[in-house]
Amino acid sequence: MRDYEELVRELRGPVHSLDCEFCNRKCCYPDGVSDDKCVIIQAADAIEELCKQVASCSKWISVDERPIAEPGNYITMTNASGKNNGVIAQKFVKTTIRGKPVERWEWCGRVSPWTVTHYMHLPEPPKEADNEH
Repeated sequence: MRDYEELVRELRGPVHSLDCEFCNRKCCYPDGVSDDKCVIIQAADAIEELCKQVASCSKWISVDERPIAEPGNYITMTNASGKNNGVIAQKFVKTTIRGKPVERWEWCGRVSPWTVTHYMHLPEPPKEADNEH
């Protein structure tokens, strides 16, 4: 099976006629002959964007390099010792306490006792099938 980068290179390869044999439209040549984008070029764009999204969701992000901005559930690397080598699912919250804005990590509904060094976005939960038993 070809990797995604190779597939995108092939999809973006030279177009041999003005009328695209794949989508029956005028196609966008690599040198920009037409503004009308071919379905194949659109597919290459979509694959590249999806690869970027997957890569950004499956990498550890250092809190020193990119502090967390959005509240939500995350997988975190912490200074916790023992089970799971410090990897813990936690929730990042923004709230107001005694009139002051507060940003913090919570675990099991309480303030997290650990220092978070890295985090990773959780994937979307699976969609339930319409005909589940």
